[in-house]
Amino acid sequence: MASSSKYKFIAFALPVFIVLAGPMFIRYQLGTTDANVETESTPKETLPDIETVISSSISSVQKQSQLLVLTARMNATASSTIKELGMEAWQIDVATSEAQYLVNLHHVNTKAILVDGNGINIMLPKTALVIKQLPSVPVESKDNDSWLFTWRSDTKERLTRHNQQKLKSSFLSQSQEQKAVAYTEAQYQLERLFTAPIKAAGLPHYVTITFR
Repeated sequence: MASSSKYKFIAFALPVFIVLAGPMFIRYQLGTTDANVETESTPKETLPDIETVISSSISSVQKQSQLLVLTARMNATASSTIKELGMEAWQIDVATSEAQYLVNLHHVNTKAILVDGNGINIMLPKTALVIKQLPSVPVESKDNDSWLFTWRSDTKERLTRHNQQKLKSSFLSQSQEQKAVAYTEAQYQLERLFTAPIKAAGLPHYVTITFR
């Protein structure tokens, strides 16, 4: 008798359970399916093309026209002597000057860039680096107060002119000596300039600058 009651209870409860639980199960399945569809339809983030990044960097760089990579401060001393009428007049001049080393960024274009795997080589002519010599600034001038300065009124002018030429030659020579340092500094600064947007884009490429 107890067994018969048990079967009757199961026969009654099972349809009720199906009626109540069925919609919940269906909603769960639909929700899972929607979640899967949404997940599968979400596009993966793609990295930008390296050529696109380089092209954008070139456009940005060329707007600057020139890049100052180094300023060299120089000192020079020049002396000149004039002998006339048994008298000697001499003058010593001391001056300072500066030379600015700039890269002409118009030389940076797509033709100058070679992409090889993850390596990007930017090749620039050596003439892309220019030197701007600033006017010299006098520091000190002294002479021997010779009678020749009084006897020949142009003595001071002549000595000054000679010394000015010597100072100019000295500054020019010194600025050329610093050119190798300027090339190295230019490579460093340009590499940083082009590497920054590449890293920001999440690309593995590296940049080298070559002057030839």
